[in-house]
Amino acid sequence: MSARRTSDLFKAFSLKPFAASTKTGEVLDLDEMMAKVKEDVVMLTDLANWHIDFAVLGDFRKLPEKSKKGSSNSLGRKLGIEAPKDVVDGMTSGASRFSEMLCAAVMDSVKSWSERVDACSGLSKKHISQGWKRTSSPEIPEITNPKMSLSAANNQYSYFEFDPLVEGNDFFILNLVVQGKWIKLYFDFDIDRFSGAYKITKPDITLDENGFPVFHFTAAYTYNYTAFSEDYVIGVDVGTSNYVTVSVVRKDGTIVEGTTTTLSSDVHSLVNKVRSANQQVASLQRQGKKEEASCHRRANVRRKRELAIKSAQEIAMLSAQWGNAVVVFEDLSWIANTMQNGRWNRGELVKWTKHFVELNGGRIAKVNSAYTSQVCHLCNGSLMIVNHHDVWCKHCELWMDRDENATANIAQRFIDKSFEKFVSTRKKSKKFTPKQTVRVNVKSVTKRDKNPDRTKFGPTPKRPKKRRTHKKRVFTFSGLEVTTKKIGSSGNMGTEGGRKKQVPAVTVKSSHNRKVRKKFSSCSLIQ
Repeated sequence: MSARRTSDLFKAFSLKPFAASTKTGEVLDLDEMMAKVKEDVVMLTDLANWHIDFAVLGDFRKLPEKSKKGSSNSLGRKLGIEAPKDVVDGMTSGASRFSEMLCAAVMDSVKSWSERVDACSGLSKKHISQGWKRTSSPEIPEITNPKMSLSAANNQYSYFEFDPLVEGNDFFILNLVVQGKWIKLYFDFDIDRFSGAYKITKPDITLDENGFPVFHFTAAYTYNYTAFSEDYVIGVDVGTSNYVTVSVVRKDGTIVEGTTTTLSSDVHSLVNKVRSANQQVASLQRQGKKEEASCHRRANVRRKRELAIKSAQEIAMLSAQWGNAVVVFEDLSWIANTMQNGRWNRGELVKWTKHFVELNGGRIAKVNSAYTSQVCHLCNGSLMIVNHHDVWCKHCELWMDRDENATANIAQRFIDKSFEKFVSTRKKSKKFTPKQTVRVNVKSVTKRDKNPDRTKFGPTPKRPKKRRTHKKRVFTFSGLEVTTKKIGSSGNMGTEGGRKKQVPAVTVKSSHNRKVRKKFSSCSLIQ
């Protein structure tokens, strides 16, 4: 496989194996192998927590600054970190590589711990954000989520077979040492999802909520240094009433007609689900049902992440459609109380937008957020708030949506200060490529959402009513042929809409051709 490049971009994905075998091809029990993988992951994490103490931190801080920049494996060996003999002696393969992964797990935690100690004591020379300063602690860390990073060891502990990016397969094989013995794990692979990637990295193994091992891979891409649009900029305003509002803005500061959108109906559906879940969690907390509220909160966190990813994909595709336009956000790093003001996870949206936009060769930028919703983007005059959504400028008599006005102001501030620099610098890049590669696949145009644009040109049509039909069904019971004449909209038996349906008449025909018509008051028929 190709070596890692400095401009690599990564797209993460998680998989579970569908089969396991020996190196000779003998089929193994998958559940049994996964139980052994789980034991290795838990044992590695427990050993790492046992090694992390103040003595190791003290020895690390005594090292010269040049030595601290070395690999975690070499640093761990210098500090005497190794797996116990009773653990590695039983391994016929991969014993030394297991110790390397242990060194990496310990030193990664110790390095982060040392940075937190410097931040809390005021000795750090690096920039420290307000959020990290409030949450950092000098106390001894603990790895609470079991994890094993296979990338910390070479191919003598794990390696790929049947590379799908090279051979075009819909599966690949991970050869892995499990409890000192080599096995093969088989994974499905969606080649269309990762088109353009040149490499799959070795996974990190964690445990899901049920304790089952999950393999987290990444697909590596090269960054495309394509030209930015010289005519358009995309302004993004993140709000509360509307999760996000996006507008395409010309170089002169005017909004391109018909481009302002609050994204697709899929995004709006997720927003409504998040709001409903928040209300449900608050209601359960008021009732004292903390455990049930915690379950709904965890589910809502996953839903918010899905919302951020979906929105970011659509913004990235909009940028690609308008000539690789730069995407501009408000800089909201000044917000102190993130728990109160960050309920819509603005940071997640910016993070994922940056990821998907850069996959297409674009960039994002941030500008000052002051008064973007209170100043007219045409004349820079003060706006009057007409209602919850609209504003009015008495100077130029502009009447428009306040979020749309904010997107124009955000884009205009970038155009005034940084637009020309972005465009010219990209053209001067040594790795400049004239052709743009679109790598983001947005599945927003579905049967349910054929038109992602939310602009309405008429009333919402009513859902067509289902016709009531008569359907005949034939069943056989112990030599009896039973024919039912069912009345219903969908043909399903039983209840519909929480209301018990009327039991139909049943005609029974015996093997002696004797017909009996009988009205059953209650019966249960199985198709």
